[in-house]
Amino acid sequence: MEGPFGGLLRSLREASFVWLFVLTLLLLVGYPLLRGPLILHLLRGSLFVAIFLPSIIAYRRSRTLLFITMVLVLISQLTLVIEVTTASVMAGLWHSAANAAYFGLIIFVLMRFIGRQHSVTHNVVFAAQVVYVLLAFVWTFAFEFLEALQPGSFAHVSGADADEGWRADFLYFSLITITTTGYGDIVPLTALARMLTTLEALVGQIYLVVIVAIIVGLRTVEIVESRRARDARKD
Repeated sequence: MEGPFGGLLRSLREASFVWLFVLTLLLLVGYPLLRGPLILHLLRGSLFVAIFLPSIIAYRRSRTLLFITMVLVLISQLTLVIEVTTASVMAGLWHSAANAAYFGLIIFVLMRFIGRQHSVTHNVVFAAQVVYVLLAFVWTFAFEFLEALQPGSFAHVSGADADEGWRADFLYFSLITITTTGYGDIVPLTALARMLTTLEALVGQIYLVVIVAIIVGLRTVEIVESRRARDARKD
């Protein structure tokens, strides 16, 4: 028999990736807005940490990956504080690199979780949606890193010393790139910037094709097995 909180904990576990999707949307909205005073940056950082918490269910089979992810979260938050308080370019580079690796690792774990499922559940559907958004964040941080390392890699994006909000422009740019919308108001100028931009558009389209195939395949298997079970009962 479940304890007083057993049912609640089980419900939260079963809907963990629903909460992950909600937190990801909050980060998507809050990332360009939570700028300025240190407290706002820390609030944005807390969303980074919050995204990690419901995804822990997907880390069950690998404590090593769990440990690496926790280290990346720590590096991300420490470098964020250093960057905001000292305006250190090096801290900014480490912050962008840690964030890209952090979200990339979560994507890997979520994709592994999806690949191991045998049915289409709410967690599978929402995990798939989270991966797509987190892919945009990975490229956001990659663009930030490149612009901080080589200012002028993108047109219409001011350098780190000129505008505190320049990093937020890359989330917008990443989203319109991964969806292949391409308004053209931000343009990659260097060969590396163009390569990263092209790669994001390509990965975004490949991901959609692959994830639809996986979900349709799982659903097809469910339907076939359900019909077999029904036919067996009739016999």
